[in-house]
Amino acid sequence: MYALMSGKKAGDYKAVLRAVKKALPDELELQEAMVDFEAGIWKALSAVFPQVKRLGCSFHWKQAVWRKIQVLGLQTAYKQSKDVHQLLKELMTLPCLPAEIIETVFQSLRERAEGPLLQQVFKYVHDTWITSDVWTPSSWSTFLSSIRTNNDVEGWHSRLNWKTGRANLTLYELISALHREALSVGIQMRLVSEKKLSKFQRRQWRSQQARLFALWDEFVSGQRTAKHLLRAAANIVGQAPDDK
Repeated sequence: MYALMSGKKAGDYKAVLRAVKKALPDELELQEAMVDFEAGIWKALSAVFPQVKRLGCSFHWKQAVWRKIQVLGLQTAYKQSKDVHQLLKELMTLPCLPAEIIETVFQSLRERAEGPLLQQVFKYVHDTWITSDVWTPSSWSTFLSSIRTNNDVEGWHSRLNWKTGRANLTLYELISALHREALSVGIQMRLVSEKKLSKFQRRQWRSQQARLFALWDEFVSGQRTAKHLLRAAANIVGQAPDDK
């Protein structure tokens, strides 16, 4: 199902989601939706699908925090200061913790933030992601989740652009491209059901998943504290989005 939109306000999203809801079979019950951090789509989901769990993409969450770090000019400190580097890595790893302990751990990290610029980063996270009416820790915690990003959708967008040869298509070109995509869905569903088609995962991603779930298992079993979980997870997924 594809939707072409001319706006991104809550009302626009509500209209699309109501059409989606009407088109869904009665026996199909939507349980969870992973979306970008746009206030419009979050408010619309809450209104049209109030029972659905809304979860934000952890990559886009980290990207938002990293942009704030860049705006404040802290990239150099991140790269050159061991303490700042470790602190910001752990801050950007908060989604790996259970939602109910994120605020407590966040406050302990905040106590390590020295200087007005670092304090501004933590104020931003506190106001936007901890105490916000729209996004609370439960909306971006990916603890025990194997799917933590919407990279599959981003990958599909890239593949569609590659297939069409460019990103800016006319309306009729886009409709034709989406129609060709729709024709392949039935074949893909059959291949998946016959176990002849599966998701490709790079070895690095599989290794990262295994290491992260091992840490979560240790935390759940009491072998690892929240502090040690965060520090260890930061070494796996805490790097800045453009960190080489």
